[in-house]
Amino acid sequence: MFFKRIKPKLNFITDIHSHILPGIDDGAEELDDSIAMVEGLIELKLENLYFSPHINGIRFPNTNKSIKEKYDLLRGELIKRSIHIKTNVCAEYFIDSSFRQSAISGDKIICLPFNHVLVETSLTQKSMILHSVIFELREKGFLPILAHPERYLYFKKDDFKDLKRIGCKFQLNMLSLAGYYGKSVKENARNLIRENMIDFAGTDLHNKHQIKYLKNKRLINEINSINVQNDIFLS
Repeated sequence: MFFKRIKPKLNFITDIHSHILPGIDDGAEELDDSIAMVEGLIELKLENLYFSPHINGIRFPNTNKSIKEKYDLLRGELIKRSIHIKTNVCAEYFIDSSFRQSAISGDKIICLPFNHVLVETSLTQKSMILHSVIFELREKGFLPILAHPERYLYFKKDDFKDLKRIGCKFQLNMLSLAGYYGKSVKENARNLIRENMIDFAGTDLHNKHQIKYLKNKRLINEINSINVQNDIFLS
């Protein structure tokens, strides 16, 4: 008798972090790449996707208008190809003086539901304004989510605790637990999990080749051991 092998399934259906919109940042380059990435996430049984392109000064000077144009392009193609999945858009904001000024002046921030805003900082050096910007966002009624805290290897345990204390939530990259960014990042991710600091998980998908890393049974079981809140954003 042959038994069908049951594939492990994530215990949430919402991805809040991906770079799937075509030709807008360091993610998907062409529309066909975007489609392949969406289809890969559907294979993972995800049903609700938030595309989150970078907004990062000179490197990725995206605007609300440019993001909406790319989103409408991709959404139209998904409909044309009869690919049925819930989608929406937010942005991943790099915390610098430009973003700080925009937030203070009241420029419209492309948020996840309930005023959650996805932010990141430098992977190589500590930001002198990170804590103050997080505090200012909270003061204005936003709920900041720091993307991939495990990748900031210069952070110490107290740095993470200080950010949590002032109301910052943390989003773990699934690829980090897959070892995609190296052993140190993977260890950092597991330490944050042990300290119960992770609030959300995200693929942070940048290309279709990363999908294979996300299909690992051990990875999915490890992700499922975290009580993540992704599905509060069901659209």
